Amino acid sequence: MANLQRTSLGADSLAILHDADLDPPRELTPAALRYFRELISPKPISEWGEPDLSAVCDLAECHVDLVEEKTALSAEGNIINGPSGPKRNPRAGVVVEIRRQILQLSRFCRIDPQSNSTKARQLRRGFDSAVFAVGDNDGLIP
Repeated sequence: MANLQRTSLGADSLAILHDADLDPPRELTPAALRYFRELISPKPISEWGEPDLSAVCDLAECHVDLVEEKTALSAEGNIINGPSGPKRNPRAGVVVEIRRQILQLSRFCRIDPQSNSTKARQLRRGFDSAVFAVGDNDGLIP
């Protein structure tokens, strides 16, 4: 019988597998690359496929576009003077459309907005441990 050696991944090895840098499938601007890194960080590498990474690139670029459009909108204002008088700035509609794209891409990539927040992750862990500690014998449900 062959001598089989057991190996186990320690916490350090798991952290490396989870936090290793994934390269985007196409060239991104530095700002978009920063968003890309932040968006992929909550999930392990094994959960990202090539189509997912491509969609995350689109999502990162949408985030950059949203910041640029909101900056321009705040400089111009929501109401602008047109040839027929004051009207709503068309850039406001662009901001809304970019937000819709961000939501659609986030759903496609299964990215939960709260999962990108370290504080939200810590709160969720604390809540889960509190629920586990209380268990089913809390007397609230007969």
